[in-house]
Amino acid sequence: MKVEDLKQSIIRHADTQAFMESFTIAFTDFKTTLGKRLIDNMLTLNISREIEELSEDIFRRLAPVALIDRYEAYQLLDNEWQGISGDLEILQTEGFDAAKQIEANLVTKKVKGKDTEVQDGWKGHIFPFDLVQKIYLADELSSLAEKENRLVAITAEYDELFDSLSEEIKESKLTNEAKDALVAAEVVKAAKEIMGDIKNGAKYSEEDDETKILKVSVLLTEERILKKERVTDAEALHTLTKRTIENLTDVEVNTLLEFKWITPLVDALHSLSSNSLSKLTQQLTYLAGKYGTTLQDVSNQLKETEQILEGMIGDLTGGEHDMSGLREWQKLLNGSHNVKK
Repeated sequence: MKVEDLKQSIIRHADTQAFMESFTIAFTDFKTTLGKRLIDNMLTLNISREIEELSEDIFRRLAPVALIDRYEAYQLLDNEWQGISGDLEILQTEGFDAAKQIEANLVTKKVKGKDTEVQDGWKGHIFPFDLVQKIYLADELSSLAEKENRLVAITAEYDELFDSLSEEIKESKLTNEAKDALVAAEVVKAAKEIMGDIKNGAKYSEEDDETKILKVSVLLTEERILKKERVTDAEALHTLTKRTIENLTDVEVNTLLEFKWITPLVDALHSLSSNSLSKLTQQLTYLAGKYGTTLQDVSNQLKETEQILEGMIGDLTGGEHDMSGLREWQKLLNGSHNVKK
């Protein structure tokens, strides 16, 4: 059986489907339960006791589900709980409005040769800026990402054009001393001259250096504009994110808490079932590869040996008693061939 066929057989097997269904049923309302336990009671719950009760709940849900390692599930809970418990401590100590606060983002930089802590923008007291942007400022974030992607594409297009230039251009004053890149100022000058030639009737094909230099000039202009816009847009998004956090409604705070606390934990636990199947598939694939070919080789070798022996027996001569025994052995070998067929 091919590896891909084996994988599909495992996925489609009734036991696999039953396993996946049992896991899904076990955790059907788990997200809702987490919301009630953690978000509805965030200001009053006992933080140290809560992880114990949640682990017991997870173990109870996993009890009827085969293949899942309950301690692996607990480790996933413990990993996520590190961040959740920290947020809960802040909220219980400072109050619900702590979720709407921002603070200076302090970083260490070299100032006059010394490591100095300086402010580099802002950060949320509870919520990371990237989470707030993903949930509430998706359009602005997407616009910035498009410009980032375009800048990457421009670099690729530039490299392709440079590689296709003639050696004459690569060795000219249009390139730097290392001869591995064009000099922007020189490209702009050359582009103006080429445009003047075109106005005077000159014509160039797509493969001519002049056409490629014009394209590089256009790319350089676009790149310069995009880089400026990227800085401006990033600063504007940063300021907007700060203002968004400071003006969150209570409902929006709860929504962000769900995305920060609950969604990662639920996703991590749901990965247990698919991970278990992946491990099983890998093990079976390994065994199929290790022993499948070996068994086939053994079978082929036995068949070949039997055929050789059968032929040798046919060539032997001897007494009637001996020949009678050899004929019976020959029948036995013939019979084994028929069974295999």
